[in-house]
Amino acid sequence: MSSFQRKRDRENKQNNYNTSELATVTSSDTGQGINANGVGEYREIPLIAPFGIRWNPPSGKSVELIKNWFNGKTIVAVGTEVDTTIPAGETEIYSMGGATIRCKNNGDVVINNAVVIKKDGSVVIQNNMSVNGDVTINKSLNVTDGITTNGTVKAGDFKTI
Repeated sequence: MSSFQRKRDRENKQNNYNTSELATVTSSDTGQGINANGVGEYREIPLIAPFGIRWNPPSGKSVELIKNWFNGKTIVAVGTEVDTTIPAGETEIYSMGGATIRCKNNGDVVINNAVVIKKDGSVVIQNNMSVNGDVTINKSLNVTDGITTNGTVKAGDFKTI
């Protein structure tokens, strides 16, 4: 089969598929769109997302391609397969490196399963915390275990009970 015939067959398949298909990303977006293999090979596919969310699927991941109804031939990528289930109504943003931000149904925001910003604004840190800089506490400080320091501890006026 000639190169011309293969190209024509591929274009016929691409023009006749049902409006959407699952394809595998062959190269991520570098400013021109992604490339993917599905019924055929697609190049420079624009990425579509809700306002405020940017995404760039890595090579090897599946994406859903749809025909853009504007002219019926333009293909756009609208999403990737969800590989982890979360509760209905919740939203999670994640990266390939494992970073996550989850907006929970109770109003909490959980970052990397370590920092929880409660609906009331309070912050819970699940693991150790490091601070590189000054810390100002305008209310009381409750310590349940101990305080360790490598430097000087200064205390202002305080009351003994």
